[in-house]
Amino acid sequence: MGDRKLSARPRHHTQDADAIPAFKKLPCRVAAIRAALPRGTSIEIWWQDEARVGQKNGITRRWAKRGTRPSAPKDQRTTSVCIYGAICPDEGKGAALVLPRCNTDGMALHLAEISATVAPGAHAVLLLDQPGWHLSAALVVPVNITPLPLP
Repeated sequence: MGDRKLSARPRHHTQDADAIPAFKKLPCRVAAIRAALPRGTSIEIWWQDEARVGQKNGITRRWAKRGTRPSAPKDQRTTSVCIYGAICPDEGKGAALVLPRCNTDGMALHLAEISATVAPGAHAVLLLDQPGWHLSAALVVPVNITPLPLP
């Protein structure tokens, strides 16, 4: 009958079909940023994200008589840090910071770090997701970076 056994293409269960055309518009948005810059300015495409990593202690197992319930002291506190990272694959460059929390001040420090890594005379287009500290009106964005939020 001409049928074949094919493997199914994976799709995330929360995938939004309306978001796909928005991703296809990213090259047009980068072209609009390029058109607004002085002629001859090179563009570096950077990707940025951050992650909170840390420790939360688990309950340990204890030897005890059957039918008893032993207690075990447990530290209820958590210790964590935020790792901010950005890369420019075309140029083989990266910039990263480890900070105590993810917020607008930390993002401003990270943008300053990226700005110092961008080539002199170049302009960075920084692709990033959309937590509140990325789009805050209080965020200080260096002049050689244009943030481009992902759809």
